Amino acid sequence: MDSEGYYWEYRGTYDGEDLYVPAPPWAGNINFYLFEGPNIIIETHSKPLCDVPEMLLGATPRDDGNLILTDDEKNELLKTDPEAEKFIRPYMGANDFINRIPRWCLWMKGAEPADIRKCPRVLERIERVREFRKKSTRDATKKQSDTTALFSEIRYSTTDYLAIPSHSSSTRRYIPIAWLSANVIASNAMFMCEGSTLYHFGVLTSSVHMSWVRHFSGRLRNDFRYSNTIDYNAFPWPKINEVPWFPDGNPLKLAIERTAQAILDARALYPRSSLADLYDERTMPPELRKAHEANDEAVMKAYGFVRHYEDDKQHDEDMAISLMYMYKKLTGCKEYTYSYTNLDLWERYYGPYEEEED
Repeated sequence: MDSEGYYWEYRGTYDGEDLYVPAPPWAGNINFYLFEGPNIIIETHSKPLCDVPEMLLGATPRDDGNLILTDDEKNELLKTDPEAEKFIRPYMGANDFINRIPRWCLWMKGAEPADIRKCPRVLERIERVREFRKKSTRDATKKQSDTTALFSEIRYSTTDYLAIPSHSSSTRRYIPIAWLSANVIASNAMFMCEGSTLYHFGVLTSSVHMSWVRHFSGRLRNDFRYSNTIDYNAFPWPKINEVPWFPDGNPLKLAIERTAQAILDARALYPRSSLADLYDERTMPPELRKAHEANDEAVMKAYGFVRHYEDDKQHDEDMAISLMYMYKKLTGCKEYTYSYTNLDLWERYYGPYEEEED
C-alpha cells in the first residue's frame, strides 16, 4: 500500500506545528482473509443480523435428473402425457438463471394421485426416483423413497422473489440478481429472498455488497460461492432511519430505490440479452454501467463512505475494512490483536497447540 496512505503512521510538521497521526493497530498486518486489515473473523449466522427479509436456499430434487426436464423432454412428455401439463413448472438453477436457459420440473406437491396415475411416462420417472433414493447411502434419502413424486427438500415462494445464484464468475463486477415469478421453482443452486424491495435489490447489487462478497465469500474454483449465512445474514446493512419531516421517506433510501429502478430499466432496453450478456465486462451496455455507478454512489452515501483512493483495489479494501468494524459492532465479536498466527486463533481453528519435542 502507498506509504502516503492514511493507514500508516505519520510524524512530521504542518504549518510549523508538530503533527502525529497514529496508524491503526492493524497497519501492515495481513489478516485471515489475506489482505491488509484487522483480524476480525466473519462467522456464519442462521438469521440476518439486520432487519431484512430472510434468504432461503431453493428446492433440492435429489432425483437423479428424473424430475427435471429440458425443453425437448417437456415437449416429448406432453405428447404421451398431456395431463402432466398441470404438474410442469419453470425451474432454474444458477446457470439457467444467468444464461437464460429454459428448464422445467415436475412439481407434484398437492397433486391428485388420480391425475398422476393418468400419466404413464411420469409414473416411470417417479419409479426411477424411487430406485435412485433406495440406493443412497444417506438414511434420510432412503426414507424419501416413499415420497418420490416430490422433491427431497421442498422450498418455494408464494410471491415473486429476489433470486441470487449460489455461484457466479468472479470476473463480473456484480453478481447478477433479479426478481422471479412465484411460479418459478428455484433449485438448490439459487437463493430466494421473499419480500424484497427495490431498496434491498439496490444494496445487494452495489459495489459495497460486492466488496463484502469479494473478501469474505467462499469460492468454487475461482468463482464466487455465495451463501446466505455469511454473504447475506452477516452483512451489515446501512442504518437508515425514517425521517418524520420527509413524508416520502428517508432521502438516502429513496435515492437507492431510484437508482435500483434505473438498473432494471437499463436491463429492459436489451430484452434478448441474458444476465450473462449484460454483466460481461466486455459487453455490458453503457446505460446499465451508468445506472450501476449511480447506484454505487447512492449506497455509499447511505453508509457514509467516502472514496479515499482512486485505485479500485484499495478503495474496495477500504470498504471491506469499514464493513468489518460494522460487523464487529453488530455482533460484539473479538478483534485479535496480532496476526492470524497468534495462539488464540491457532487453537480456535486447529486445537491446542503443542510444541514439538527435540
